[in-house]
Amino acid sequence: MQSTQTSNPQHLLSEDDLKNWLGFSRRLDLERHPQNIRIPYVYGKGGRICTTIAAVDKILIGGKESTPSEEIEFI
Repeated sequence: MQSTQTSNPQHLLSEDDLKNWLGFSRRLDLERHPQNIRIPYVYGKGGRICTTIAAVDKILIGGKESTPSEEIEFI
């Protein structure tokens, strides 16, 4: 899965990417869905949600489930 943004070398998924991909328009719905399926995310500038493609892939391919204490490392 690739982000819709071309200048995204860290393979980040922005809030807009997630809204398009998951089909949500409301932020509250967008926040709840990743929580429900245990995809870790962080809040960026302006409180916007951000995660990584690797975090999504880990859940999709059946990797170890994330826990709330895990941190996403940004380079």
